[in-house]
Amino acid sequence: MLSRLGQTFSGHGFPSARTGSDYGNPFVTHLHEISFFTYIGLPSPLPVDMRTLLQGDVDRALRAGRTVASRLGGVASLRLRNAQGILQEIGSQFTMPVNSAVEGNIVLRAARSGNHRVRVIENDFLRTVHDTTHSMAAGGIITIPVRFIFPGGQKFYHVIVEHSSISANDTIYTSPIFIRQ
Repeated sequence: MLSRLGQTFSGHGFPSARTGSDYGNPFVTHLHEISFFTYIGLPSPLPVDMRTLLQGDVDRALRAGRTVASRLGGVASLRLRNAQGILQEIGSQFTMPVNSAVEGNIVLRAARSGNHRVRVIENDFLRTVHDTTHSMAAGGIITIPVRFIFPGGQKFYHVIVEHSSISANDTIYTSPIFIRQ
């Protein structure tokens, strides 16, 4: 997936963060041990009755890359301000001047209690622009401010959250936000 992200600026599609498994081990009896979650950023407001949600709304969200992949159900979102100061969600593309400050936030909801390492990565791990650790309770929600300098060119930024414990590891990946000069 990461190798195709740079082609998004050229109109070659958007490979979004998704999960799944074709795990077929007949000896595993605890299916909860292979849980994965994909969160989709659907349009707001959502229908009162989710049975009326249109397939086209889901398809547009997937094509736009408004997804978050999670191992155990934690979820994170990244929002960055464009040059006009408007918050942009994951899957967005916008322009910024070279060497400009980019500000925004990460909202994180933990699936497990413990320490969570939260990073914002530029491109294919070219540079980490944010790296903090937060102690959280399961179900807790925090908002983490983010600020970095956009060096110019064409870059994409995504969040990786890592929680590890002896009993259960959780990893969260967001689809990126694309910025170009």
